[in-house]
Amino acid sequence: MSNGNGFLQGTLCWIEEAQQFVIELRTLGTLDLRAADGRELHSLLAQPKRIALLVYLCIAEPRGYHRRDTLLGLFWPDSDQEHARTSLRKSLHILRRSIGEDAILSRGDEEVAADFGRISCDVASFDELFRNNRFKEALELYRGDLLTGFFVDDAPVFEQWIQAQRSRLRASAARAAYAAAEQLEKTGDYAGAVSFARHSLELADTDERTLRKLIALQFKAGDRAAAIETYEAFARHLAAQYQTEPSSETRSLVEQVRTGPEGVGRKAHIDLIDAHAAPPAARERIRRRGPALYAAGIVGVLIFITAIWGWIRPAPSRRVVRYTLAIDSIEALRTATPWSGRIALSPDGTRLAYVGGPRAQLLM
Repeated sequence: MSNGNGFLQGTLCWIEEAQQFVIELRTLGTLDLRAADGRELHSLLAQPKRIALLVYLCIAEPRGYHRRDTLLGLFWPDSDQEHARTSLRKSLHILRRSIGEDAILSRGDEEVAADFGRISCDVASFDELFRNNRFKEALELYRGDLLTGFFVDDAPVFEQWIQAQRSRLRASAARAAYAAAEQLEKTGDYAGAVSFARHSLELADTDERTLRKLIALQFKAGDRAAAIETYEAFARHLAAQYQTEPSSETRSLVEQVRTGPEGVGRKAHIDLIDAHAAPPAARERIRRRGPALYAAGIVGVLIFITAIWGWIRPAPSRRVVRYTLAIDSIEALRTATPWSGRIALSPDGTRLAYVGGPRAQLLM
């Protein structure tokens, strides 16, 4: 038992020591850089170009080593080779001094990288969670656009790169929120799905696919008024910002929402709304399946009607047989007897019998 406790204490000490060396870099939303003890690294945050260099090493893909020539073109495009390399060496030295000597790695003289064992970056974590379909966890890290309000002088190429990354991450967050909404929709949690769909629309404010998903979810959650208001607000936004209107697909969906029944028939109408809210590819698959499904439905109806008719139709009348019997004068029906003028028919309808002839015989 003592050995086990010693091992556990040693493991905990190792974890605590490792945590002391982890630097936390947050770039989604406001920029923040903290040591493992939570202390903000003010001196480094006051140096935009050096922070930008650290951000690039942590975010740029593919993750890993980056050539010094690339870094020179990003941050010192107007300097000659000698001065640019001197500025890069000085910046790397200051980064290592501030966050740890081995937090920035070198491979030969031409490549440098961030050590992700020593630096925790929210963008790297977000990308990893997103790739593994852990959408809710990824969204917890997305607190806003990449480096909101951050700017570096004399680095236009870096600014272009930041803008591209900002758009990429925002689009990924929108897709994550949409996927999270679909996951909750499948479990019947429409309120939670509405929340994620609304967040997705906030991130991609002109994406009508997301708009249709939100409207459909609000209707399925029983809030028709909210679904219609969502559409009207979107329509006002398009008219004010782009002088256009929502697509015919979206208008058709909203018309279905406006006229949708409550109670009886609601389930079938929800299915119709889901079809209208589906992405174009899914709608195309539904459209292609439509004729086949329609034909199958017609065949099914005909089979059903035939079966019902076979069950309720009256039995066919038996075949009527007409037969003429010519009676000879010597065999005429006997008169003045109890059987005068009578003809008997056998049960199977194949024989006739009567009394006739000169001796009142039974004739067949």
